Amino acid sequence: VVFTVINITFCVAFTLELVLRLYAHQMQFFIGDGWAWNLFDGIVVLFSIVDELSQLLLVSDTRLLGFAGVLRMLRLGRLLRLVRLIRVIPALKSMVTLISASVNSFFWTGVLLLILMYCVAVYFTELATDVRMNIQEKKAERLAEIQRYWGSLGQEPLGT
Repeated sequence: VVFTVINITFCVAFTLELVLRLYAHQMQFFIGDGWAWNLFDGIVVLFSIVDELSQLLLVSDTRLLGFAGVLRMLRLGRLLRLVRLIRVIPALKSMVTLISASVNSFFWTGVLLLILMYCVAVYFTELATDVRMNIQEKKAERLAEIQRYWGSLGQEPLGT
C-alpha cells in the first residue's frame, strides 16, 4: 500500500512537471533545445500513467487478469525514470558518453579474443589427433575422453 501511494505521488509529480513545462514552452517544447529529452520525458510519464491506470483496473475488475502480463511490461517504463538522471548529473552524463565511445574498442577486443580462442582450439585439436593416432590399445578408455573433449574443432573451445 505504501509503495502504491509513493508511486502514484511520483506519477502525479512527473505529470504535473511535464504539463507545466509544456505550458511554459508551448511549441518550443517540441522543436527547441532539448526536444529529445522532452519527448523521452513524455513517454516515461505516459508509461507511468498507463501503469497506474492498469493497476486500478486490475484491482477493480478480475476479468482483466489476462492482460496482466502485457501490462507488467509497461512497468518496465519505471526504469526509464532513472535515465532522466543522465541529463541532471553531469558526471553521470560524461560517464555514459565515455562508455558509449568505448563500445567500438570492446567489440574489437571480443573479436580478438575469439580469434585467439580459435587458434588455441586448432592447436589442441591437432595435439589430440596426434595422441589418438599414437595411443596404445591398453589406454583405449582414454581415447573416448580425448575424442569427446578435443576430437573436433567445434568441441575444442568447450573442452579447454
